[in-house]
Amino acid sequence: NLLSAAEMITDWSFSKKNHIGGHPLPGYWMIDSSVQLIMASTAGILAKDLIACNKYKNILEIGKKLKQKVFFISGREDRMTPAIKAKELSSNIQNSSLTILNECGHMMMIEKPQEVTNLIYNFVKNFDL
Repeated sequence: NLLSAAEMITDWSFSKKNHIGGHPLPGYWMIDSSVQLIMASTAGILAKDLIACNKYKNILEIGKKLKQKVFFISGREDRMTPAIKAKELSSNIQNSSLTILNECGHMMMIEKPQEVTNLIYNFVKNFDL
C-alpha cells in the first residue's frame, strides 16, 4: 500500500519539531509534500528501493577499505537510519567526519536546507576538481 508506506516513511523521517512546521519557506508543509512526492513515484520503485537498502549488508567492511574523504550528515531524530549507525559507520572509515543535526530527522535537506548546504559546501570547497 503505497499511501500507507509514504505516510510511515514521512512520519519516521521528520523530527518531532518538523511534524508541526518550521520550514524556512513560509507555508511549506514538509510532511504532505514528501507524501505526495512518494505517491508520484513510478509503480514498484519504492519497494525496489527498500529491498535494496535492506539487502545491503557489507557497508562496514567496505567502509574500512575507503581511502578518500567521506563526510556524513545525520539527523539526531532520524528513525530511518539512526545517528548511532552513522557514528558506527564513520568510525570505520579512516578519513571521515560526521555532523549530527539537532531537531532533524532523515529528511535533512528539507528540514534544514541552509545548514545542509553550508555543511556540504564547506566540505567540498577545498577539493581539487
